[in-house]
Amino acid sequence: MHRLSFSFKILFLSFLFLFLSACSDSKPTKVIVSFVNDLQSNSMDINRTISMKVYANYSDGTSSEVTSSLLWKSSDTSVATVSQGLITSSDKLGETLISYETVEKTTDGKPLFEGSETLSIERLLLTAINVSVSSVSLYEGTRSEVVATGTFINSTGSEISQQNITDDCLWRSDSESIATVDAGVIQAVSEGNTTITASDANLSAVVSVSVQKIHITKIEIIVSKQEFNVAQTIAIVVEATMDTGETTILNSSDLLYENSDTSIVTLDANIATAVAKGNAIVTVSLLLDSSFSDTVVLTVLKENYVRLFKGDVEWELSYDEKESYETLPENLDTFTLRAVGEDATVNSVNVKDFNGNILLRTVASFDNLESGAILYKDENRTFTLVHNGTQKELEYSFDIGTTEISHFTQRYEAID
Repeated sequence: MHRLSFSFKILFLSFLFLFLSACSDSKPTKVIVSFVNDLQSNSMDINRTISMKVYANYSDGTSSEVTSSLLWKSSDTSVATVSQGLITSSDKLGETLISYETVEKTTDGKPLFEGSETLSIERLLLTAINVSVSSVSLYEGTRSEVVATGTFINSTGSEISQQNITDDCLWRSDSESIATVDAGVIQAVSEGNTTITASDANLSAVVSVSVQKIHITKIEIIVSKQEFNVAQTIAIVVEATMDTGETTILNSSDLLYENSDTSIVTLDANIATAVAKGNAIVTVSLLLDSSFSDTVVLTVLKENYVRLFKGDVEWELSYDEKESYETLPENLDTFTLRAVGEDATVNSVNVKDFNGNILLRTVASFDNLESGAILYKDENRTFTLVHNGTQKELEYSFDIGTTEISHFTQRYEAID
């Protein structure tokens, strides 16, 4: 594995790579401390395809693959081409520089990070194929991935490299009624034993596959909540328990859905949509064996209310929480309000400190939302909380009048 050189500017600018981590923009950041790639050899056979992945290592000990987020280039495309880390050589001998860089640029137009590897395209001889596992045991309907590695030697007879040749191999199953295979991915079909073969030129390697039948002992409906409002949706997830004790999520195509009242709730595959106030009983059963079933009662609470979104995520209006930042972001949150069923009036909009003192608009306020504003039915109003950075403690809230008064509040505190 080759470690990539990088300058100290990466430590400063790596905050821009946050989209590669699981952290949201509203949380304290973790810093990129190093980059590595997994290229095993700088020599490559003609007419081959290999992959080179790039990883970012973070200050909290985690790592993340960043291959697809980089811009890739080959200095000599007649020798080899590259696309998102997949390098394909031609039948032409020679060298090419495989380079990659970040999309983001510094103020002087240079990439925040860049790296390269020189590849020598040679006429190598494949002497052996090895597979990552010699045998695999699967249950019906499950899958397993096998990697094929080729050993290559050069004209002098010296072992020159070992390369992933999974995509180059010809994969074959002795019995596709038991298990199929595609580019190393084995899919178990039905109970039995078979052999999977990976071959290239006159060489091959085999994987013994045993497929076991599984039996479902029960199915259970899992929903995030059973109460929702008109125009909202709920995903109906169905979990099956096997005789092995293992559980799995069933595909909606394997299930039969029944709905007691389509005027209250409608179903589209496994998605339930609230239509009107009331209760509906949803029953789900196995398509091939209706003796396995489960039910859930879905309750539609409100026909007239206001929906609140932070970005693309819907939030409940009765929400109260504190979030902390090392530095308060320029725009803390962007919201969208949508009235359902009838128009709604914004009764009050306040941004206060933690002592309850209302802040001046020059300190913190909402952009495009004021007291007395009308939220028209089924129309969106998008607004943003902005501040001048001087106030460390912000608490904002607003009341909206529909059939019921909806209140939303949240607090932000800066960490010293």
